Amino acid sequence: MAWGVHDADNIKNFKNDKNLVEYAPFLETFDTSTLKKTITPLHYHVCNEEDYAKFSTPRKQDKVLVNEYRSLKSLYCLDSHDKFGNYLSHEVGTTEAGINKKLVFSYRPCEP
Repeated sequence: MAWGVHDADNIKNFKNDKNLVEYAPFLETFDTSTLKKTITPLHYHVCNEEDYAKFSTPRKQDKVLVNEYRSLKSLYCLDSHDKFGNYLSHEVGTTEAGINKKLVFSYRPCEP
């Protein structure tokens, strides 16, 4: 998953100002048998070439835009490991055992 925020009229005018907004992605796991909910905060970084190599091939009409995002380093990607180096699966859905996992992407506006 990748995301970024920019002006609708000019993609070079980024709105990723940490003084104005803080992203807070997390993985929510809910066990239907115990009714236990677990929240795992997710870390993120500016997407790098390794991340872009994992992207699906963009549609023909989107290739120029994706390449511009890439050159401007304007997209964020989720980290694949937690702060302790443990692999984090970002798979979502419900297992046969009744474990429901969903990715929640929220942001918190900051006071300027």
